[in-house]
Amino acid sequence: MGSEDALEAAHAFPNAILVAVHNEGWVHFKETQAQLADVFAKLGVGARLTALERGEPLPLAW
Repeated sequence: MGSEDALEAAHAFPNAILVAVHNEGWVHFKETQAQLADVFAKLGVGARLTALERGEPLPLAW
């Protein structure tokens, strides 16, 4: 899944918190976390994207 697919999912679920996973650490991944965040920011949905920090818990408000 690249940014195009992720943006399609973001538009399909307009009220969802977006958390990018499985986008770093393996050679077959298409984009880094930073690249995905940049695309989302440029298209106006960057505030909905939550970054994961390796080894850190991520509390989510429901």
